[in-house]
Amino acid sequence: MTSPESTRRSYESVQARRTQLLQAAVRVMGRIGVAAASTRAITAEAGLPHGSFHYCFGTKEKLLEELFRLEVNDVATQLASHLPTSGTLRERLELTLRAELERVKRDPDRQHVMLDLSATAHSTPALAELPGWEHDRYLQIVRENLVSSAGSHDRRAERLAVLVVAGMRGIVAAWLARGPQHDDAEAEAERSIHDLALALALFEGEASADGS
Repeated sequence: MTSPESTRRSYESVQARRTQLLQAAVRVMGRIGVAAASTRAITAEAGLPHGSFHYCFGTKEKLLEELFRLEVNDVATQLASHLPTSGTLRERLELTLRAELERVKRDPDRQHVMLDLSATAHSTPALAELPGWEHDRYLQIVRENLVSSAGSHDRRAERLAVLVVAGMRGIVAAWLARGPQHDDAEAEAERSIHDLALALALFEGEASADGS
């Protein structure tokens, strides 16, 4: 009969190998893309026998789902920890948009992997619900921050959150497309953050037309 201690060690061993494989998958996908990242390439990167992949995940789709959820939850945690709790609405919106851009700038390669994962999920029936789940996670965090820090009503906060998340994605996509090596990418992103925050504040009736 298997002892509880033996069962615990076996579980920890599987979890450790799952973590190794997930970390290896990010590195491989960063180099060659999600589609080209075979299970053999991932296990080789992790330094594990190929059979361990099927023991830990079963299929590549299962690994992609877990990786996607882990990455989104990590992004959500980072975003939530950097959201402002004081200032005018425009100031809070600027800080919120900038926090997301700064997160991406710290590791743009990882963001490219996340975008590739999202595109793969859209075209994979077993993963098709993930992009919508991701969007809802970000909406929830931004909406809750607007309600708690700005005192916005739920309906107004929901409307603003939709626009903020859409703006985040657009600004990040534009910055990634231009690349950090492009001289104007930083200034262009900052202008977009300022202009969008001002437009949303005007939309909510807070700011004056001259931008004050």
